[in-house]
Amino acid sequence: MTINNSMISTLSNFVGRSARFMACALLSVSIAHYARAQAGADAGATNGSSTVYSRLYSEFSKYPHRIAGSENLENSFKAIEREFEAVGVAAHRQEFMTLVQDTEDCSFTYGGNPVDGVYMVDNGPAPFVLDEPLEGPVVYAGNGSLKAIDGKDVQGTIAVVDAALPEATVSELFMRGAKAVVIVGDETIDQWRLSRLNYSTVSLVPRLYISREAADAAGLLTADGSEAGTIHARSVLVDRKTCNLWRGECRVAGGCRD
Repeated sequence: MTINNSMISTLSNFVGRSARFMACALLSVSIAHYARAQAGADAGATNGSSTVYSRLYSEFSKYPHRIAGSENLENSFKAIEREFEAVGVAAHRQEFMTLVQDTEDCSFTYGGNPVDGVYMVDNGPAPFVLDEPLEGPVVYAGNGSLKAIDGKDVQGTIAVVDAALPEATVSELFMRGAKAVVIVGDETIDQWRLSRLNYSTVSLVPRLYISREAADAAGLLTADGSEAGTIHARSVLVDRKTCNLWRGECRVAGGCRD
């Protein structure tokens, strides 16, 4: 399965996404307080900020995978601008070029069978590039801890880690020679929790993500090393135009200028 650019940031733009949701909260308060000041309606300020936040949150949920330069990010900016326009505030754009990861290929086979629903995990400042397929026996490693892998030889393996288990980690596996990790998640794993797990180790190691449902269907949750897996993965850094959104001297997406 080949993953396109719009799908990558399910797992690769956690910091940007969380910042924008924080900006959503700040923005809603800003708009509500501005409207309150204009109308002199102090009593309605709390309800106003709640309404704006809910409206923007609902709007943003229509546009996932908000990579810089993408149509979904542009639609999210337009939603913010509409909220400002509704209270008579002019929003200004500061455009610039930035680098984003573009996935050229991402696939995983287990026991010779293609596994659906596998995605690259954020590889930090470096693009995820494999010049040749990565192969190795696939081993289920529980939460990835020393206790979970006691008695298991993970040297040279593709380890499967259950991110929903308490104290999940990937660093111990790489310390003991695992070639790559496939992280299994479910509805309890949000972008912040996965980001903390992902950044608990160095960036230049291959990591993939798969849902529990897909992992179970592929047999990864019972993998004992008797079947091999193969990862094909390559992403590149490409230039994209994006922008900051400003209201006066205050940047909506990330703070104010000095």
